[in-house]
Amino acid sequence: PLQAFPVPPSRFLVIMDWIAMLLWSCDLIGSFFVGYYDGGFLEMRPFQVAMKYLKSNFVLDLSLVVIDWTLASVQDSGVEELGILRVGKSLRITRALRMLHFLRLFKVMAFMKDFDELLRSEGLRTCLGVVRLVVAIIMANHYIACAWYALGDGGTP
Repeated sequence: PLQAFPVPPSRFLVIMDWIAMLLWSCDLIGSFFVGYYDGGFLEMRPFQVAMKYLKSNFVLDLSLVVIDWTLASVQDSGVEELGILRVGKSLRITRALRMLHFLRLFKVMAFMKDFDELLRSEGLRTCLGVVRLVVAIIMANHYIACAWYALGDGGTP
């Protein structure tokens, strides 16, 4: 949603982008070593864990990490200033690719589901569920407002 506003690049934003890229790159590698429950038993055998990850979220995670690193290399090499990506549609496509990061929310939602199973108190589960719904509504409203702002701004990203 930040692409909807004319925010000049700053050192803070560049550092945060790099931290996020490194985090998700490490998550891609680390996911090969995270066990899972299969029929009530914890599966920790490396080959089984890797196969499960390769069959589930690996393609999505890899595509998002590749997009991150590709966009970072294009931006850092100054290709945008050279005119290769000056065509408006190309820039809009690369910015639209960044919107795929929303797919990472599914991983966060899966983590929250696992965390919810650890809670023993029904009252705490209910409170966490209400907080989760309120945060989801706020995020949805925020993204919708940013989209309307970008649309009303005349499409200048």
